[in-house]
Amino acid sequence: APDSSFVHLALGILYTSRGQFPAAEEHLTRARAELPHDAQVSLAFARLRRVQGNDRAELEELERARSQEPADADVLAELADAYRLRGRYPEAGRTVRAALDLEADNADALVVMGHLQLHRADYGAARDHALWVLQHDAQHVGALTLLSAVKARRSFVLGLWWRYHTLLTSLGETRGMLVMVGAFGLYRASLVALGDH
Repeated sequence: APDSSFVHLALGILYTSRGQFPAAEEHLTRARAELPHDAQVSLAFARLRRVQGNDRAELEELERARSQEPADADVLAELADAYRLRGRYPEAGRTVRAALDLEADNADALVVMGHLQLHRADYGAARDHALWVLQHDAQHVGALTLLSAVKARRSFVLGLWWRYHTLLTSLGETRGMLVMVGAFGLYRASLVALGDH
């Protein structure tokens, strides 16, 4: 079925997971030509843009998916998580609440809500959201990550590391790398200064 939009969408997702971006782009483009208003194609493009490191294009694709399927809780949960990762917490909160209004037991939306509660230092609520998801799906990676983040944030030493990691993640790849290089330069300058004294 060389003209099947479903086949092209599936191949685009498969090639994205394998890191074969040109092939993924080709198949997703062909799927979009057949299904220009399909939210699943937009989500697949958003995931491709994420692994390519193109934050702006990822967000554009997720917002396109929301305009195509405004009542899809999965789309809203993914968009809310993208807002959260960029530090746009008010938008993330509104979007994830809309997702939970549509589907109160959506696992991805519950995990995003847990991360937002963790950001507000409401550890108990964040932990409860993670455990609720894990009771229904013990292998849910997002819930396991959230539970680990709650435990790390409660620890003094790991809490410092968690805050630093969250800051670097919210800055994006380029700015995060600049912060790392600057921190290393400061470390080396401190060693030289201490050696001189």
